[in-house]
Amino acid sequence: MGSPLSTNQPSSSASANWKVRVAALEAQVARREAVLEGRVCLRGMCAGEREVQKETRKGDGDGQ
Repeated sequence: MGSPLSTNQPSSSASANWKVRVAALEAQVARREAVLEGRVCLRGMCAGEREVQKETRKGDGDGQ
């Protein structure tokens, strides 16, 4: 009773509930990613620069 996976609701209602939950979680993830990206940019390294540094680090370790 009251289980999140309960099949007591009609299919369309259950589907709508899951869509709402997924949308809310996606919005939450997007907000957290934006906050993290902002923090990284405040440290002076934005997304594009991170990729360049990642490739540089991979290249530095090849000769050892």
